[in-house]
Amino acid sequence: MSVTLVLIAIFWGLIAGYLLLRGTDSLLGLLFCVHGLFKRRWKQLADKNATGLIRPRLILKLALRLGCYALMCVFLLEAGDGFLRREYRFHYGELAGVLFALAAGSVILSRLLTSWRRMKLVWRMTHEFDFAERRERTRLLKS
Repeated sequence: MSVTLVLIAIFWGLIAGYLLLRGTDSLLGLLFCVHGLFKRRWKQLADKNATGLIRPRLILKLALRLGCYALMCVFLLEAGDGFLRREYRFHYGELAGVLFALAAGSVILSRLLTSWRRMKLVWRMTHEFDFAERRERTRLLKS
């Protein structure tokens, strides 16, 4: 196994691990958005004068952003895998696969806490009344 292939396995593992984690948490955030929309709809059907409902425009904007990010991660993973298989004849067997898995696993483990915080933030934005609005107002005031 050449040094080039070892370096490719490590660097591709680092990139693929990050893209896999971000794609997964984007899809999970998208599910949170769908759940928030359904929860809002059920409250509205149960009580026409329900107060404390989150505006669906904010949830849909967040869902669109997360969906685009998830699609981008999946596209980059597929394109990178195809490029490495075609140009460098990279296979996930033997030492290259182990190095790839170790690099990807290390990135995933190192970024897991950040991903968890991001998921809690998405949950609060889609399920906690006035949280997203206050966050948006603060962002507008700072800029």
